[in-house]
Amino acid sequence: MSVSALAQLRPGGPLERIELPALPPPGPFEVDLVVDHCSLCHSDLHLLQGDWGEPVRPLVVGHEVVGRVVAKGSAVTHPEGALLGLGWQAGSCGACEACTTERAHLCAVAKVRTCVGRPGGFADVVRADARFCHVLPAGLDAADAAPLLCAGITVYSALERLWPTARAGRKPTVGVVGFGGLGHLAVQFASRMGADVVAFDPDARKAELAKQLGASAWVTTGEALPTGEVDLLLITTPARLAWDAWLAALRLEG
Repeated sequence: MSVSALAQLRPGGPLERIELPALPPPGPFEVDLVVDHCSLCHSDLHLLQGDWGEPVRPLVVGHEVVGRVVAKGSAVTHPEGALLGLGWQAGSCGACEACTTERAHLCAVAKVRTCVGRPGGFADVVRADARFCHVLPAGLDAADAAPLLCAGITVYSALERLWPTARAGRKPTVGVVGFGGLGHLAVQFASRMGADVVAFDPDARKAELAKQLGASAWVTTGEALPTGEVDLLLITTPARLAWDAWLAALRLEG
């Protein structure tokens, strides 16, 4: 199968349309997806800017992928034409301790990243291990689903694993630090999971949108932070933080 892609051919260069080598037949657990939508994650920008070292070129980024099955291996149960989502990880060894204890994202033996050393979602067709692809719920628009496959999973997984226990009959309070690509999703998830949500960001112009998406309170960072009021702080910004002040915002055992 021939594949066309938008690729960066040199450091700092633009994305250019190229033809990639034809894909061989998929292996037993592999699936080829014709890309329907692919959103842009900041990790893609890190790759394009060389922030994580010199990548393999041609560099075809994109790891928030929604596509339809066009070819599959003998062990794949998804039917052709099925609409699937694919995030940062496209495979693993399947046999190490991490993989056999439902922590394949920690695989240190043969972790396959969707767009590192291989063409990602800025290609017309993406190949992945079908066990790392997700069936999209009926009614979820593909364009809305794509950002959930990395940005959404990043914040949702943290909320699910670290969700604070309700105390003394009150709802937990979740603080979301940084109201951007990750933070605006975290606010929506946390509020719908039943928390009072405090959104923190230096740009006060975002306050109204944060409240529309479910935040019950807004704090413009740079001003005084609350003390002992938050059960869980979810940090979604790469900015340097004054950790003593932020830790003081947590309740006991937060």
